[in-house]
Amino acid sequence: MTTHIVLVGAGNVCNLWLPPVSRLWWVELDAVVDLDQELARETLARHGVNAPVRSDLEAAIAELRPRIVVDLTPPGNRRKVAEAAFAAGADVIAEKPLAESVDDAASLVRLAEERGRRLVVMQNHRYHPAVQSLRRWVEQGGAGRPVLIDCELHRAVEPWERVAELPSPLLADMAIHAFDQARHLLGLEPQRVIAHEMRPPHSGFGGATVALCTFELEGGARFTYRGSWSAAGHETPWFGRWRIDGTEGSARWEDGNPPVVERLTGHTDQGPQFERGVLDVAEGPNDHPAAIPALLEGLAAGDPLPTEARDNIRSLAMVEAAIASCRAGEWVEISRA
Repeated sequence: MTTHIVLVGAGNVCNLWLPPVSRLWWVELDAVVDLDQELARETLARHGVNAPVRSDLEAAIAELRPRIVVDLTPPGNRRKVAEAAFAAGADVIAEKPLAESVDDAASLVRLAEERGRRLVVMQNHRYHPAVQSLRRWVEQGGAGRPVLIDCELHRAVEPWERVAELPSPLLADMAIHAFDQARHLLGLEPQRVIAHEMRPPHSGFGGATVALCTFELEGGARFTYRGSWSAAGHETPWFGRWRIDGTEGSARWEDGNPPVVERLTGHTDQGPQFERGVLDVAEGPNDHPAAIPALLEGLAAGDPLPTEARDNIRSLAMVEAAIASCRAGEWVEISRA
């Protein structure tokens, strides 16, 4: 059965969606909606995709009545897109971040529930095959009781219009990927955070592009995040470099390699002895190409999805609290909206 969709927004993120969407035989792209119709046509042509271009959001969705609307616009537009989609009986996939604030996100969730529609978020890191493998290892007790989870991200990022002048561009735009992934991997909710940030003089951004965050999770575990968009070398993968330490085992992972796990087996005169293993990782695409068909198929079938908006509010709350902690210079409790 064909699933009809509309993409709203023809900017940079649309370039990530068009290639996989065009390869899904069961998906029909009814239109790309953008106020800049020339930009939309150029984006479609770049990927060799044929689809109508519209500029009037409400009129296009009301006429086409797609099954799913994909919101690729900045988060300040989420309400407008959602209202148009829900009015036409469509569900919505929103790019991250879900909203500009936890209050706005909660309002969107209430709107979806009132209209009887679904709202999910493109938190594509959850769909990486290696991340899924690591999550199973934790769930099956490979780490024992989780104690510490750490993510390190270092990238050399050029400023772009939407985030260049944000006071906290790294935290406001990128960090939610890691924050959400930590929740996903451990299955533990954050309780409070202390964070610090800085703007190196060579960053080119108007706000802070380096952030150091420590989250206290339920049960006493800690999640540490060290992120930079101002690396002058030794970049990490976009997915970051991860480590999980528990009472019975540890794991390390970075994109391009399967996760490596170790378990302490005992002590000898030569020192501690460890048993090492490599987790099996399913073959297939990662990043957006892995998440897009999973999200579209899950919504079309009415299946539960791991990135429902109501759950994603908790990850957005981590961002909001981390930014507040940077301003206050102290621990900040994380909203349970």
